[in-house]
Amino acid sequence: MLVPVRIFAALTVAIAMSIATNAVAQGDDDLPAVHQAAAPGTPAARAAVMQFYKALNAMFAGDAKPMAALWSRKPDIVYMGPDGRVRHGWLEVTADFDAAAKRKLGGTVEPRDITISIGHDIAVVADIEIGKRSGRTNKVRATSAFRLEGKEWKMIAHHVDPLPAAPQ
Repeated sequence: MLVPVRIFAALTVAIAMSIATNAVAQGDDDLPAVHQAAAPGTPAARAAVMQFYKALNAMFAGDAKPMAALWSRKPDIVYMGPDGRVRHGWLEVTADFDAAAKRKLGGTVEPRDITISIGHDIAVVADIEIGKRSGRTNKVRATSAFRLEGKEWKMIAHHVDPLPAAPQ
């Protein structure tokens, strides 16, 4: 139970930092509707977010390697996927990604309404994920956390849940 508390404490701190630094909307060719706090490391954090969505789509096509490359190997990582289960640590998280890749679900997921809050070594991302598969569209809200490990932003948490109502 201590691991999720640490992750969510880090998320809370990063969100508070965003409020304190007056996050501003910025346009970007790669990211739609990005809102972020101005901080060193912003371009690299944005690149990590886009790598996550490329890796997610590769996983749906049957390749879990890009997803595994993006995640931290440290024991405090956590994944809370759309099935409601919580996976802790590298072995549980990557086992879930390997199983998903084997199913070759197909379809795509694109981020919308992205907000990035960046601290010294933590970046928190909140967005809406638009999934399309077999002519159906599904929207979920997502929160991700990245940690600066060396010179790379590595994912340490991802959580998705259904939207209570369609955003306006």
